[in-house]
Order: sequence, then C-alpha cells, then structure tokens
Amino acid sequence: MATPLPSLITLTLLLALPLTLALSMGIGWRYRAGVRRLMRLAPLPSEAIGVDSGDTPCAARRQPARVPPIRRERPLVLSLGALSLLVGFTSATLFLLVHFGSLAPLRLLILSLVMATPGLVLQVQILRWPFPRQLLALGGWGLALLLLVRLSSAASGEEQAGLVVPQLLGPLIVLGLLFGIPRLRAIAPFLLPPVVLLVLLAVLGQQLLAALVAQGPGGVLGVLLALVGAWGTLLLFTVLPIAIALLPAHALTAALGRLYRAKAFSDLSYLFGASWFLILLLQVLPGWNALAGGGDPLDPRPLLPMLAWLWIPLFFAGGWRRSAAPAVTEPPTLLVLRVFRRSGPVGWLFDHVVQRWRAVGPVLLISAADLASRTIEPDELVSFLEGRLRDRYILEAEDLHRQLAAIDASPDHDGRYRVTDFCCYASSWKQTLDALLDRASSVLMDLRGFQARNQGCLYELGRISQASHLSAVVLLTDDQTDRAAAEHALQTRPDCPPVQWVEAPRPRVAGVDLLLDRLLASGR
Repeated sequence: MATPLPSLITLTLLLALPLTLALSMGIGWRYRAGVRRLMRLAPLPSEAIGVDSGDTPCAARRQPARVPPIRRERPLVLSLGALSLLVGFTSATLFLLVHFGSLAPLRLLILSLVMATPGLVLQVQILRWPFPRQLLALGGWGLALLLLVRLSSAASGEEQAGLVVPQLLGPLIVLGLLFGIPRLRAIAPFLLPPVVLLVLLAVLGQQLLAALVAQGPGGVLGVLLALVGAWGTLLLFTVLPIAIALLPAHALTAALGRLYRAKAFSDLSYLFGASWFLILLLQVLPGWNALAGGGDPLDPRPLLPMLAWLWIPLFFAGGWRRSAAPAVTEPPTLLVLRVFRRSGPVGWLFDHVVQRWRAVGPVLLISAADLASRTIEPDELVSFLEGRLRDRYILEAEDLHRQLAAIDASPDHDGRYRVTDFCCYASSWKQTLDALLDRASSVLMDLRGFQARNQGCLYELGRISQASHLSAVVLLTDDQTDRAAAEHALQTRPDCPPVQWVEAPRPRVAGVDLLLDRLLASGR
C-alpha cells in the first residue's frame, strides 16, 4: 500500500533537517579551510594595484547623515511581530473553517495566538537576541498562553499543555538548529530547499521499490535482482533519484543566489519567509494526515491554512517599504578590522554590533576564516560549491576596482544594508585595506588579544592614523591587548581621526549600545 502524501512529506522533512545540518557543517568547515589556505598565498599581480581615491580629497568629504539604530530597528521589530500575529490569525481562521466549519470567537483568539507562537521563536532567532532574553521572552509567552487556555477551557492540564508546549518546543528545536548555530546560520537555511528536493526524490524512489516488491519478484524487479542483487537494487532506487535531482537542485540553489544578488529578497526576508513556510507546513501536516487516513489523501483543504504565508511577501514587497524609515542619501559606512584567528570573540562582535549597524549603513570587511561562514552569501555559496572560490580573490587592479564598484550602498527592502567582504591574498590585502579605508566613514577595530607580533594589525593602525576623513575610530581592547604597541603604531598627528578606546564589556551584550554610540556619536 502506497504511503499517503502527507506522511511522505513528514518523512522527507525528518530526514532533510539533520542532513542539511550535517552538510552545512561540512561545507562550512571546507569553506573556512579554503579561505584560510588562499589568504596565505602571495601570487604577484601582473601590474601594481592602485587605489582610486576619487575626485574629492578624503579630508574634505561631507560627514554622512547618521540615524541611531534604535530608530530603524524598533519599527522593524514591531512590524515583524504584528506580521506573525496576522499570519497566526489567518492560519487559525482557515484551520477552524476546514476542520470545524465554524469560528467561535474565543477558540479563534486562542488558536491564533498558539499558531503565531512559532513566529516569536523565529523572531528572537533571526534578530539574534541574547540567550537569556530569548528564554525570558519565550517562557513568558508560553506561561501567558497556558494561563489563557486554562481560564477559557475545561480541558485537563495535560491537554492544555499539549496544545501550547509543542508550538514552543517544536519550532524552538527546528529553528534553533537552523538559525541558532552561528557558523551555520548563513548556510543551512539556503541549503535546506535543495536538500529537501534531493531527499524527496530518494523517498519516492524507495516508494517505487516498495510498490515493485508488492507486485512480486517478476518483471523489472526480477531483472534487477538478477543483475545487481538485493543490495544493488536498493542502492539503485536510492542513488538514481538523487542523481536525477542533482541538476534541478543545483539550478534551484543558483536561482536563489541570483535573486539575492539582484535584491529580489534580503537575508532577513528569506529567513522569515522560508521559516514561516516550514512552520505552517508542520502545523498542517497532523490535520492533513488525519483527513488522508479517513478519506481522499489528495484533498487540498487541509493545506488552506498555508495561504496565510502570502502575507509575508506582500509585507516585504509593499507594506514595509511604505512604512519603513526613509533611507538617508549618504549612509555611514563601517569598516570592521580585527585580530585574525579569534573566531569566538569576533563572532559575537559580528552577530550583535555589526548586525545592528546594518540598520543605519553598509559594512565592509576583509574576509578571513574567523567570519567566513557567517558572511557567505547565497551566490558566493554557489560559487564555492562549483569550485570557483578563487574567483573571488583580489589579485589584479581590475579585480579590486570591479569589487569596489560593486559595493552596495542602498538598503534592502527591509531597510537593512548589506555586508560586503573582500577576499585577499597575502600580496593584495594592503592595497585592499587602503581602498576600504578611503570609502569608510567609521572604523571598528577589534584589538582583543592584540600583541606587538601582529604585524598586520600594526600596519592597519598606521594607515588608520593617516585617514583624516574618518569621523570615528573605535578600538575594542581587553586585558590581553598590548595597548602601548597599538598607541605607538597609531602615529598620532594633528589631523589624526578621533580615536576612542573601549574596554570589552562583561557581559558582552551590555557593550553593544556603547560601541554603537561611540561609532555614531560624532555624527549626531
């Protein structure tokens, strides 16, 4: 007997999620290793790499307009919360109409809040809230829902918990694995669709094999058993569908990369949309399985609650653009420098400070293994999987000028700016640094763990001291920073940009606003 379609989809998701995580870990490791290997090479360019400083001297440039991140973050956070409530209300309405045929107001209210609960889980994951704050928000929401269900229902405590707790724990586990692991956050969500396609074809291959077995040992199955044996037949029906699906899976991944580069969607809108699609699918599968077991397995009515997902593209394509704060004419550009080989500390800096800066302006940085798997974009992921990582590396002057011209200084449709990383060889990073300094308005340099032996950082500090056009330079230090060596490298001059030393705060989250305030203070 053939497995019902809802059960096939459930099985596919159960297999695809761990496989996606495993592949993401492997790809992330290989990508970081590739970046680490290439950045150590020093091939000589055929001509000297020059830097075009533009027609206006750096010192004469106009200070860019600056808007504190909170003024742009708060409307987005509130709007995403309202969007989740709207999706939950719509899906609950359709669910009740399909399965009960009526809309009792109290039942609709409770079910709307319950079905919107995964949106809260999703929001705190995407916006990178600190873990204690996540637990507090999710725990408070869950207790409030349980209290509401208890006051309005005669059901037992176990039944009430069975309604609310799965809506918290299920998405928390799934979305936590997809978005909660920092080194996989930029890879796993974009890898999930092609992996689902591959797994679905493999599952269908097994279904076809089961159907042939049910017909008896004769026919096609008998021929295959005679040629390759039982294990060979099993392998054939598993591997062949995957091989057939490789081409469309690659095409799907490449299409996502092109659409992202063309700004058809942003990382935030993709993560929000893809995650809510997965959430809604997981929510309708139990009801779909129940109806499939008692009637027509192809009955589309159980899928109607998924129409609530359409609010998300409508929101990002139209509503948010009209309600978001207008983009400034010349947004401030942040250049992020750091001591390499300290992935943990700089990872926190990127996840919180840099990500929040994206609300006010673009971010530039030189790629290295410490942040490589956090900054990789969909089209760059495709290039790496195709073996074209070296194409991103700057060798000739033409490479540098082409990548500088491609810097995107306009916001995505969610109002956030993008991070642009530059891949350099050991023979080209200094010229790239000069070019990025010329285009930056502020510099955040992570000097935690810096010692006099870090010659690259000494060079960067010297170049910073000569960049008189910079409106703010913030140097983050800790008790292991050789501040004397850093101060000596700065070569203080009358026209040196304003430099502010900030001791790394503990707890770390407390220092996010401090760092952003220091970076933006001179422009207010």
